[in-house]
Amino acid sequence: MRTCNEESLGRLIYHTAQDLRKMAEKILYPYDLTVEQMHLLKNMSVDTGITQKALGEMVNKTPANLTRILDRLETKSLILRRPDVSDRRVYLVFLTEKGLALVKDVQETFQSFTDRMLRGISDEMQQLIRTCLKIMGENIEQMTLELQKDTP
Repeated sequence: MRTCNEESLGRLIYHTAQDLRKMAEKILYPYDLTVEQMHLLKNMSVDTGITQKALGEMVNKTPANLTRILDRLETKSLILRRPDVSDRRVYLVFLTEKGLALVKDVQETFQSFTDRMLRGISDEMQQLIRTCLKIMGENIEQMTLELQKDTP
């Protein structure tokens, strides 16, 4: 039986992702936010007045999961949901002033963390890593589609 290779690329990516998530959770804890909540807020800060459906597609969340997260954000007065005047079946999600201020504050904290995390890694190396990860993601997406074809 083969043992896990500590230096395999997949294992390094997995552990780095876990470490990033743990650090993000620690950074967000004082703000009373989860990683998922911050991800939604950050995407909304660019596109206020976005439909719930478009937001869900943007952040890759199911409608039920998205609704649950939005309910919590609305309770915290970070977002507002309003019916679309052109189609009352559709709800638009807006970032509140409180939500926008929180996003800006958290983003500054994350930028400081990112700067420290990338210390000693040149811009060229960072671009190479981005390119490699995008290609790997595309390859995984292709493999997933192939597996779906083979599954009844």
